[in-house]
Amino acid sequence: MNFLLNFVICNHKKINIYPLIGLHKMNEGLIVQVIGPVVDVEFAPGTIPAVMNALEIPRKNIETGADEVLICEVQQHLGEDRVRTVSMETTDGLVRGMKAFDTGSPISVPVGPEILGRMVNCQ
Repeated sequence: MNFLLNFVICNHKKINIYPLIGLHKMNEGLIVQVIGPVVDVEFAPGTIPAVMNALEIPRKNIETGADEVLICEVQQHLGEDRVRTVSMETTDGLVRGMKAFDTGSPISVPVGPEILGRMVNCQ
């Protein structure tokens, strides 16, 4: 089980596939800066994730209060054990000091009946 996204968008609704946090050990980092969809994360020395890796940031939805996981993709190594990521959703509610987890692999999309007949952009 190495799926990274824990939801699929189906008929404009998010369908939870299964939770990911806790399935395997992930490197933990802390958010140090949020500017729009760009999130900078600092990791312990020697644990910096590779470019294109997915990061998971557990958070509470501001509107509904539900627990959810925000997915970000590492775009650049900044030095000083920091990476620059781009969020796949709104960053509303993210603050410095929140935990981020390196999944160890790129963003992937689960395959199954939930996404049959849907279009997925794989550029």
